[in-house]
Amino acid sequence: MILILLWLFKEVRITYLKDRDFEIARIEQVLKVYGDLEVKILRYLENEKKESQYSLQQTISASYSFLSREIFKNVKIITIVIIRAN
Repeated sequence: MILILLWLFKEVRITYLKDRDFEIARIEQVLKVYGDLEVKILRYLENEKKESQYSLQQTISASYSFLSREIFKNVKIITIVIIRAN
């Protein structure tokens, strides 16, 4: 009985640690995406060149899966405004 409880505890612990590691990795990816977006937006605001716009659009399109719905809607609106401005 004690061996079964120890085995069960070990399995629950392993599962918990794997889930926690996955969440930490996800948070790191999200922070990287937000950092990349911030840099590209600042570069675009400073230069407003075609290369900056293209780079910003690529970064935005690559980061959709990490953005919250509210930020996604705002980014979509900003992207449309940027495209129409050029």
